This record gives sequence, C-alpha cells and structure tokens, in this order.
Amino acid sequence: MKSKRTFKTMQKKYKNIILTGMMGSGKTTVGKELAALLNCNFIDLDEIIEKKYGKISDIFAQKGEAYFREAETQELKNLKEKEKFVLSTGGGIILKDENIEILKKIGQVFYLSAKSETIYGRIKNQNHRPLLNTKNPKKA
Repeated sequence: MKSKRTFKTMQKKYKNIILTGMMGSGKTTVGKELAALLNCNFIDLDEIIEKKYGKISDIFAQKGEAYFREAETQELKNLKEKEKFVLSTGGGIILKDENIEILKKIGQVFYLSAKSETIYGRIKNQNHRPLLNTKNPKKA
C-alpha cells in the first residue's frame, strides 16, 4: 500500500480486516502497523485467549489442542458485533470450517505467507509455540 489514500479506501471498503497465516508469517507485526495506519483497533486473538484461559502452551499441555480450538471459536464469536478493527488470528484458526464462516462474516480475510525457512528463522527461539517441537525447519 502506497499512500494514506489507499488506506482510507481500504478502511471504507472493509468493515474489519482479518489476518490469517502460519505462525511467524507476520500477522501481528503487519496487523499493528495496519491498524495504526487505518486509525482503528488492533486485536490479537491469541492475546484474548491467554487473558481469559491462560498461556496457550499451558492450554495445549494440560487440556489439548481440541480445547484450545473450541476456546478460539468462542472468542471469535465474541467479536461478531465489533467494528473498525484489524484482527490477528492464530495460525490454526482456519482448521475449522465454522471459524472460516465466522471470519468471512466479520470482515475481509487476508492470508499472509512466507517461506518455511523464513518463518522458522522468526520463531525458532520462541519456546512458547506448542506446535513447534523440532529443530528441523522442513519438519516444522
């Protein structure tokens, strides 16, 4: 995006902007910058979950991924009535069809991608990532 005019156009066109993609693809970084440029709220779904349910790594370890995915869906539903925000989702949010339908209803969904080596380089030292259990970027 090249100018404020482009951002204003985007803001008028989309009620909300949702960023999806693998962990480490840049959703939070891009989302914060975009929200600042659009003068709207930035929401990180993982932060919401951690405030309400505890650390994501603990949720995975103690209650499992299915429990986490259910909490993710519930918190996503709680955003249905909000407007003027950029949302950063967890990388696995699109694993449930129900989530995809909710995302489409609350805003325009954008998928951020990066090469696996780039993603691995960004997150390899982050021990709070429950799904990253390898030192091999190809396996991750």
